[in-house]
Amino acid sequence: MQVTASNAASIPPVSTFADQMRQKAAILADGSGASDDQKLDAYIAISRAMAQSASTGTGWFQESTQADRDAVNAVMDNSTMAKQIRAAGDAFNARGLRAPRDTNVMAAQLADLNSLSDFDQKMIFASTASLDQTGTLESWKASLQENADGRARQLQAETATAVTVTLSDEAKAALAKDANASAVITDPTKLRLVDMAGNPLPPEKIGTPGLHPLSPPGSPANPDYQNNLDRFTQLANVVLDETGAYSREEKLDAWNAQYRMAVTGQLMGLGPEVSQRLNDLARSSTYQDIESARVRLMNVQMDAFRRADAAGADQDAAVAQATLAHLNGLDDFERKLTFTSVNAPDMSGATRYTDFASWQQQLLVQAGLFAPLADEKRETASAIAKPYAAGAKVEAWA
Repeated sequence: MQVTASNAASIPPVSTFADQMRQKAAILADGSGASDDQKLDAYIAISRAMAQSASTGTGWFQESTQADRDAVNAVMDNSTMAKQIRAAGDAFNARGLRAPRDTNVMAAQLADLNSLSDFDQKMIFASTASLDQTGTLESWKASLQENADGRARQLQAETATAVTVTLSDEAKAALAKDANASAVITDPTKLRLVDMAGNPLPPEKIGTPGLHPLSPPGSPANPDYQNNLDRFTQLANVVLDETGAYSREEKLDAWNAQYRMAVTGQLMGLGPEVSQRLNDLARSSTYQDIESARVRLMNVQMDAFRRADAAGADQDAAVAQATLAHLNGLDDFERKLTFTSVNAPDMSGATRYTDFASWQQQLLVQAGLFAPLADEKRETASAIAKPYAAGAKVEAWA
């Protein structure tokens, strides 16, 4: 029977838990005829059942067959409504990640959430909240409000050590000539910084303009903001191009390069137009491709983890084996997207893996398919892993 908007709510009760989940999946599926509200409720019900089963060890994963899980997962992965729900959550989280860390990010997120329609809010709730622990949208928003209030109190306490900045003579002269002018000061001795009591701040409390605060002592400053701005602009133009002038691979390489600039502090001190471009990049098709690759991998790994847990098998080995099988089913570009999603640089510019081959080698070890090697043999291991990678249709790239 086809599920329609008029009869979806009146389908007769079903006898088993697996039947209930299949019924919810039938409502969520494309072409079911159910309303968007009914599909969203079905998505929430399925997600909550999965989360509760994973945390309690009873329910869906224990009472269903692999065929049941495959059928429901296919709808959760591929239905139009499920994709819209995940996209809404990804966009919401991306806006929060782009916000300055020294502000009340949660308050801004909550204000953003409240500005949306009830349906859009519920989509974000469905994709973002811990559904096995959070009952409703309103209770979730209440917990967000608690976090926002706590951050407000923290910021208020921090104002006691706030710093005020007095413009240098160079900056004042530049602004007197042109209200839109900017003056970059790269010499800390020319920065007149004082605390709230009016006492001058020592150099170690000021830092070095053009240098990320996490850089090790003795690192040279990079005051060439204009070059940083020019490079970021070029990279952003590649990522955001819609004319077809650049391939997907070129866009991904540009996205990786601009992201590294952002997290290592090379965009610090640049103007508000950079923040706007960062928002545009967070909405770009390239970023959405990366996020989609991450979600697909996460779903594969979570499913492997749950199967191993239900069977009492080695969870790490099962996840690694499932990851290798997943990668083997992807084309070269999809593998590169997936690698990007798990190998983002940190604020020092370091990454978890040197290249794709090193990630693959670790997976082989975790999967029990390759013995761990001593550090002095790693170069030999890399040479061994690459032929295996080629045989598995997995190419290594730097």
